[in-house]
Amino acid sequence: MNAMSDQDLTTAQKQEIDSASKNAKRNEPAINVKQWLQDVHVATLGTLAAKPDLLGFPVNSVVPFAIDSDGAPYVLIAHIAAHTQNLKKDTRCNLFIRQGLTEGDPQAQWRATLLGHMEMLVVDETQSAGDLKPYQSAISEAEFVELKARYRERVPKSDSYFQTHDFNFWRLRDIKKVRYIAGFGRICWFDGDELLGREKTNELAQVAGGAIEHMNDDHIDALELICRNLHGFEPKDIKMSALDSRGFFCEIADEPGLIYTSFGYEITQDTLRQAMIDVTVRARQATAT
Repeated sequence: MNAMSDQDLTTAQKQEIDSASKNAKRNEPAINVKQWLQDVHVATLGTLAAKPDLLGFPVNSVVPFAIDSDGAPYVLIAHIAAHTQNLKKDTRCNLFIRQGLTEGDPQAQWRATLLGHMEMLVVDETQSAGDLKPYQSAISEAEFVELKARYRERVPKSDSYFQTHDFNFWRLRDIKKVRYIAGFGRICWFDGDELLGREKTNELAQVAGGAIEHMNDDHIDALELICRNLHGFEPKDIKMSALDSRGFFCEIADEPGLIYTSFGYEITQDTLRQAMIDVTVRARQATAT
């Protein structure tokens, strides 16, 4: 049996697809998917099998993930994992996220598939492009520490993974397309570039210094509460050190040294104050774990 192509579709079917795409794009799909990547912390990663007897077959498994300062998702994978061996051979992959409600029709819920290329992140500040393998990308030690903090917020015990099985971060940086489904009749593709960017973080840079100074001078008690109730430990000598459009970093004297707290949504200069209030309220309502 031959695979169906667009030419095999009837005029009515093509019109139905076009209508679903137009309906979806009215809802600003890229903005929705950016939020969904903050709402859910677990995805299904699909890679292409490297084993000779399964070469090219899709291999899927559930993975926790975090997002970096540009909004790119990244995962932590063991060197011995099948996904690592697959990605070394072929960096093409997809990352599937879904709403995941336990009740109701699952096909009426939102879901999105991000298609692109993964890169293994290698900590080496002197690494030149010529020394890297095709699937690798060099990052600084400082960026690695920040990525660990972002990932740790979602996977609290993840630091221990670096002590076993040689784990590495893999980042979905080169996102080609996103398949967006917001429910029946709201389905489209859009370019992956629409997901990434630091525009709002760059705008925040104008007020970030003052906001950080204000928190450290007047609201250390709030930072301590956030660390205690949202991260689960008593901080020593805490201070806010940086913030971006998705959250903020705090340095502490004890391990792990740097923690990251997400706002839960992307913010602007105008919403920064309310975002800090929202996080503090969330911490007050939470129970330390």
